[in-house]
This record gives sequence, C-alpha cells and structure tokens, in this order.
Amino acid sequence: MIKTLLFLLATTGAIATSVFAQAEFGMNVAALENGSRFTITPPSYTPNSERANLQKYSPDALLDLSTNVWCSKDGSKAPFEFVIELAESYSITRLEFDTRVENYPGIAAKNVRVGFSLKSATEGFDEFVEYTLEENKLNRFETEPIQARWIRLEVTSNYGNPKWTELSEFRVFGHPRHERVKPIDISGTWETNWQKINFSQNGNSFTATYSYDKNNSSVISGRVSDGKIDRNRLEFRWEENNNLRGKAVLYMNEEGTLLSGKWWNDTRADDFGLWVMKRKEAKPMVYQVNEDTIKFGEQKIELGKKIVIHNLLFVQSKAELMPGAASELDKLVAILRSNPNLKVEIYGHTDNIGKPELNQKLSEDRVELVKNYLIKNDIKRIRIKGKGFGGAQPVADNSDPEARKFNRRVEFVLF
Repeated sequence: MIKTLLFLLATTGAIATSVFAQAEFGMNVAALENGSRFTITPPSYTPNSERANLQKYSPDALLDLSTNVWCSKDGSKAPFEFVIELAESYSITRLEFDTRVENYPGIAAKNVRVGFSLKSATEGFDEFVEYTLEENKLNRFETEPIQARWIRLEVTSNYGNPKWTELSEFRVFGHPRHERVKPIDISGTWETNWQKINFSQNGNSFTATYSYDKNNSSVISGRVSDGKIDRNRLEFRWEENNNLRGKAVLYMNEEGTLLSGKWWNDTRADDFGLWVMKRKEAKPMVYQVNEDTIKFGEQKIELGKKIVIHNLLFVQSKAELMPGAASELDKLVAILRSNPNLKVEIYGHTDNIGKPELNQKLSEDRVELVKNYLIKNDIKRIRIKGKGFGGAQPVADNSDPEARKFNRRVEFVLF
C-alpha cells in the first residue's frame, strides 16, 4: 500500500540532523557501520569496493556517512533499484535523502519509492512510501512505524539529466524490534574479505588475531585489542605489523553468521572501508521479551501460539460486543502497550450454522471490530493484522449444540 506523506523538513545541517534524528528516532540502521549490506544494486558509475578511496560513485557511497555520492552508470535508465539487508529487524520511523550532489544540471534524484519487508530480499515488500525530493537539500520524512529487515530503494527519476543520476546519502532511522538480547557468542574463526580472523571472547570483552597477503608479496599480521560487545555491536582497536592501526565497529546479524561494519585508519583520515566476516556455524541472536507482561489474564503467552479469547462474547449473528466483553480486549491492549515491539494477528471463526458466505462475512466483520478497538486504544494499525475464516476451521463437533459454541471464537497470535 502507498502511505501518505506525513511531513517534509529540509535542512543543510547534516550534523545537527544526525544528532536530532538519533535522539528522536533511533539510530541510522542503514549505515554500513551499523551492519547493513547491499543484496541488490543497480548499474553504477563505480562498483562497490572495500576501500573508501574507490567508493566514490558506488552504491556503498549511499550508506557510508561520507561526502561520497552514488552515481548511476553512464547512460543507464531509471528506475534504479537497491535492496539493503539490515543487521536485524527494526521499527522504522524516519527516512532521509541527501540530494547535495555534484554541480551538474538535473543530476539529483527527484522521485523515490521505498519498500519494506520482514520476509526476504526479494519477497514480502507489501508496504511502500513514495516521496518527491527537493534538490540540494537533506530531505527528511517521518512515517508511522514500519517493521522491516530488508529495505528496497527505487530511484524512479531525476531532475532532467539525460546521462546520470546522483544521490549522496540514504539514511533509515529506527529502533530494534526486540530490545533485549542474550549475550552473543563470536568466539572462533571467521572468514573475512581480507582472510581469516580468530576471536577469543571472555564475557563482553574479546581479542583477535588475523593475517592477510598484501599484493601477493608479503604477509601482514594484525591483532585486535580493547574489544567490547554491546548487544550485537562490536567495537575494537586493530594494529598491524606494517605500522597501520585504527578502530572498527561491526554488527552481528540476527542469524549469527555475519559480522559487518566499517574500519578506519588512524594514520589516514580518507582511508576506511568495509570489514565483513562470515562463519558457517550459526549462533543466532536470542531475543528476550518481558515475560512478566506477556500474560493474558493469568494465562502465560507463548509467542507464535494461538490464544483463544474465551470470554469475548458477541451479539448473536452480529459484529457487536456483548456488554462487558470489551474487558477481554483491554487485556490484549495492555500486552501490546507494555511490549511495543510485538505485533498481533486476529483470527475470527463461526460455527457452520447458516449460509457459508454469511458466516465468512460475519467472521471478517468481527475481526475488523477487534482491530478497530485496538487502534482506538492507541495500538498502531501497522502492528495489527487479521483474517476471518467463517466456519472453515472448527475445533469442536458442529452437530453437538453444546460443543458447537466453541467454534464461535476469536483467536490472536503475538509475534
């Protein structure tokens, strides 16, 4: 669906913008140093590279937080599609597009379309936003929270340049969908875009050693020190036997198979790039929820498991609650308010008495009633899905009048 634009702010103060957005809307989850990576890129003037001095005009320039710009390949035509995989799933609240590019007439990106998916890099993009950007400005857009692990950016037009399109930065601000994470395990050997690295971990601290061939002429050895882990963020110092040293910030992905981020060279401000590490053994992040609040009344809730709202009573054959039945929905509202990263799916069911098409519509109308109740109680629409099944999924014998009532039910699933 196409979301309407809430509002647009434009500014020329990038530093102030970053600080403001960080405080209000979370971190820039699309930044390379925060663990994002491209899975799809368009034809570009320069291909991606791990070294900063080769990144100008490459897709990485969109996410590297530098003055580099992305530029399309000479003569290539819009739309230009990028797909970005984030380190984990986030609740997205702000997008920024920097059109302060090179001084060629009409070269700046004008119209963009952004899709969001929790499923994969190629599927599940069922929510989109569309914007028209102003030239030579940092364009900011806020949106209702959108859940995403993959972001698809489509640059659909520029301001008239027939040969090239440029965009300086694309920033995506948000908060992790799951705030609490058990300590991660990075110990062992990882394959990197240099060569292998071996981590030794002690709690939230770590060290490492690595080596790589330099131009097939000499072996450079390095060591990692002052390593600290905060959630799934790694920060450390590195030093090599060729007198180079610096720092790095990496993020581990949800699956525990990838560390990705940026390194910086202390001795050269313009020398930085990507550091990507992979391992075969998956040690995924383990999320923690506030178990004290995940209860429906006295019933403890298991994420992903269907829960029947037994006392949610409707007027017979109508999508209208019986007096007092709303108190059951208030329990669900309380859960969702206490756990803002959770989403809910509502399922409506009837017995098989009457015409199937009427039962189907009745189940759908009752689901819609429940959804609207949650929305009126400040639960964002984006967190709620629902479906009616009519009498197609009985849990009891419809031929038994006493058992039949158990088929007339509303269920929910938290995830």
